[in-house]
Amino acid sequence: MTNTINNRGFSLSWLLVAGGVLILALSVWLAMAKADDKADGGLSGEDAARAISASGFSDAEKKGVEAIVHQYLMDNPEVVRDALIALQEKEVSGRVDSVRETMEKPFFGAVLGPMDAPITLVKFTDYNCGYCRSSLPDVDKLLAKNPDVRVVIREAPILTASSKTAALWAFAAAEQGKFPAFQKSLFAGGRVTDSSIAKAASEAGLDVPLAAKQIQKGEYQNEIESNLDLMESLGVGGTPTFVVGNEIIEGAAGFDAMQAAVNKARDQKK
Repeated sequence: MTNTINNRGFSLSWLLVAGGVLILALSVWLAMAKADDKADGGLSGEDAARAISASGFSDAEKKGVEAIVHQYLMDNPEVVRDALIALQEKEVSGRVDSVRETMEKPFFGAVLGPMDAPITLVKFTDYNCGYCRSSLPDVDKLLAKNPDVRVVIREAPILTASSKTAALWAFAAAEQGKFPAFQKSLFAGGRVTDSSIAKAASEAGLDVPLAAKQIQKGEYQNEIESNLDLMESLGVGGTPTFVVGNEIIEGAAGFDAMQAAVNKARDQKK
């Protein structure tokens, strides 16, 4: 994986925060129950303070509540883990939803699989990224086993100047309807060079003079910047990154991880 950290674990600080939130939530709930004051939504910090104050708890009773909650968390530590997982899933879902419409709309024909497939997997990629290259067989397998899936390719040239050049030519290939063949040939050529780009353009059947004119228009540069902005909005910084449904998969996680995410996205559509 390029320029990012895969499979993030739960840090101690996050666990402490989650535990503190649970303690506060249960304390407030007990306080509100004692004060017979029902809330119809989430609590702000001021709401929580007022609820605890209105409860009439003595200092000793407050310490008792804290002791009960503390012991509960010690006996059931998975509660903290589950709460943290739920929080992270909610945050990821929110980030994805905020850019989904733009992200899933392909730039010209930069799509693998059926254009009208109901499930979209988005792949952010760089032609000089070895992990992007190694993920190709998994993407091909995913498409072969899931005819209701399409893969929208978003060029994210973050490694070298030749990565950007390759991305610009890939956009031209997409506009000419030659994208799948161009991508396959260019990745097969290894590290990007002017020669490997020329070879991929030839093998894909590009109109090279037309492609050169298309690249000069500046539209492709705007698309690159848009793709990098999308990555920033998603909170990711490396390639490959896959997005499907409400899940973000960072790195070449393999076929099984992508298939599981596709299955989940399919279930969400039912």
